[in-house]
Amino acid sequence: MKKLILTGTSFLTIIGASAFAQNAAAPEQTTIAGHSLSIQIQGVRTRSGHIMIGLCSEAEYDSGERCALGKIVPIRDIGQPIVIENVPDGTYSVKLFHDVNGNNRLDTNAMGIPREPYGFSNNARGRFGPAKFEDASFIINKATSIAIRLN
Repeated sequence: MKKLILTGTSFLTIIGASAFAQNAAAPEQTTIAGHSLSIQIQGVRTRSGHIMIGLCSEAEYDSGERCALGKIVPIRDIGQPIVIENVPDGTYSVKLFHDVNGNNRLDTNAMGIPREPYGFSNNARGRFGPAKFEDASFIINKATSIAIRLN
């Protein structure tokens, strides 16, 4: 079994802005019957910028591809749960970060360690990179609510 060691740069690739769906910019799509996911974000320390959220299947999460579902939410809307609608049955993980300066990317220091708050579903934590999909995953087969604390 090969062991993958993630550097800060690969962490940025996996959790960075390129991995997040931007529903506002997406072309018209047919509505898919599904469930709602309600996300309560905890630990917001500043009222600037926005939250970038990706709801990812295992394949999207592990490859760093853009997640098919997600949102960019203005920080002013964070006091209430964020809802992603029409989520098909499946196993997912949420990754998000607070883009404090509004540049649409996760800022890191010279070693690649995030300088902006981030979080994963199940409040999973990674070692030397993002949390593993298995640690952050949960099943959606009905309306679901989760809470994520920013690191």
